[in-house]
Amino acid sequence: MGTAPIADAYGRTYDKAEEHDAYYLASATLLPKEAIVTAVSKKRSSEQIAEIFGTSSELVDYRIKRLGLWREHVGKQIRLSSD
Repeated sequence: MGTAPIADAYGRTYDKAEEHDAYYLASATLLPKEAIVTAVSKKRSSEQIAEIFGTSSELVDYRIKRLGLWREHVGKQIRLSSD
């Protein structure tokens, strides 16, 4: 994390990659994989999961997507046409 001059003072710089890494770490810390897998398999909504863990539903959605469970969570499956 670096610092840069901002209005004659020093402040934290914004690094998009660092912010993404921090968001990922927060989601993994607050929403453990096993617990999310279980909640998704029980068909819990993002809002229900967020309430249980004290997070936002947006963070829950992010974590579910990063775990590759989004299609299962939203109940969509890829179906190939019979044509």
